Amino acid sequence: MSSSDPLQALEFYTRNNVIFLTGGTGFVGKVILEKILRSLPQVQKIYMLMRASSKAAAQDRLEREVFGCRIFETIKAQSSNDKSRLDEIKRKVVPILGDLTFDCLGISPEDLEIVGKDTQVFLNCAASINFDDPLRVALDLNTHGPLRTLEVAKRMARLQAFVHVSTSFVNAHLKNVHIEERIYPLPFGDPETFFCKLNEMSDQEISDFERDVILKMYPSTYKFTKSLAEHLMNSRRESSSLPLVIVRMPVVGGALIEPVPGWCQGISGAAAAMVSCATGAVQEWYGDETKVLDMVPVDVVVKTVLMAGPALVSKSPEFNIPPNTVPVIQMGTSAHCPLKVGYLYCHYESYWQQQPQFNQRLTDDIRVDFYSIPDFPRRYRQRFAIEIDLARASKEGAKKYGKMLRKAEVVPKKFLPFTCYEWFFYAKNGLWLDDVAPMELHSGFRAGIDWHKYLHNFNVGVHDYILEEAVNRTKEIHYELRTLHKDFVAAKDEVSDSLLRSRI
Repeated sequence: MSSSDPLQALEFYTRNNVIFLTGGTGFVGKVILEKILRSLPQVQKIYMLMRASSKAAAQDRLEREVFGCRIFETIKAQSSNDKSRLDEIKRKVVPILGDLTFDCLGISPEDLEIVGKDTQVFLNCAASINFDDPLRVALDLNTHGPLRTLEVAKRMARLQAFVHVSTSFVNAHLKNVHIEERIYPLPFGDPETFFCKLNEMSDQEISDFERDVILKMYPSTYKFTKSLAEHLMNSRRESSSLPLVIVRMPVVGGALIEPVPGWCQGISGAAAAMVSCATGAVQEWYGDETKVLDMVPVDVVVKTVLMAGPALVSKSPEFNIPPNTVPVIQMGTSAHCPLKVGYLYCHYESYWQQQPQFNQRLTDDIRVDFYSIPDFPRRYRQRFAIEIDLARASKEGAKKYGKMLRKAEVVPKKFLPFTCYEWFFYAKNGLWLDDVAPMELHSGFRAGIDWHKYLHNFNVGVHDYILEEAVNRTKEIHYELRTLHKDFVAAKDEVSDSLLRSRI
């Protein structure tokens, strides 16, 4: 056994060189696909679940949305003098028509037989990360969806590892504790019994349950439904006899190193907050700058996902697995190289204040001010009093100001759990995997992250890859760390009205 690859991770992918990937068109899934194709040449085939009207349409979507994406520029550059090599790499990816919301993932019987015979590693990255999904929708995608993947995985006779990608915030209902790499008890009792009750609820009942129970315990339906999926997969682990391992990721940011520093895709998660700041859509936020936000670069997450299968097969005594449960590998920086919310948002503010006007910028008012949870609604009503009245007064007013008002209110509320609260995630298994990873899958996670350098590259990445604006990469940015907190100060007429109401 090589000292540089004690788990024989590279040998694992030589022996198990056919992979089934879900979520391959998403942010994390696309980085997984690129990393496999660039760094694991021994992998011979990647079946990729894709929604499309036909096989021809799926192939066209693969070319446009996947291989047409700028993340593959590195692979293309490496093959610039050898088109046949690039074609060979692309042929490894085989689109499979399907949909997470259908039984057997909507895969045809013919394709199901093929992937059932071939697949050796299943990487499940598919999910809806829309925090606003109604509970019924989120359950279908994030709870029923993973259970449907299990049913497909049971047909895979040669399967050696099933890696389910989850979120570290599945335990967001736990406050003021360090969250370990294990399945905590579901607060609603037996998962199977509770799941049955949810499925039997009427639309009105489940809507009321979402409002009155779920959203008072969890930050969003996404976190809750991902948590329930973990519990159900754990409760069914013995009957399924599947080689299952869960990888939890916190807030995912742009790439640390690969394929290029700062690479990112899509307006979601940390990038969504940055875009709101960059364009001037939001200046004032719920926030406590002293809180710790757990963020991990996407390429660090991806390397951990690819190490999860070798770790499971190795049965190493160093792999921390609580008895009678699915193994959990947790990613997180909060416990060993914490990032403060104030530090993060100061880097947002400084970078975008020093950028010239660009097409998508709405205003020159680029700033970040934090208000406490009680103060933010009062400040919102004070700041936008005229616009709120005009939006309520007429259709013209609603058309002119409605979108701006919604963004200024809804976006900060969406990020409130991450800017006003904190969780600390132990990452013992995640750190250990980086220690034993071969060079191709080593991320340097143990050494920590130079947050200043990383956040600059992330800003540049959003500027280039998401906003698609011209970026002057030689421009020197002066990052100012300042106090972002603001206290709400009522105007004199507001104070008078308040005193009058109290006397009445």
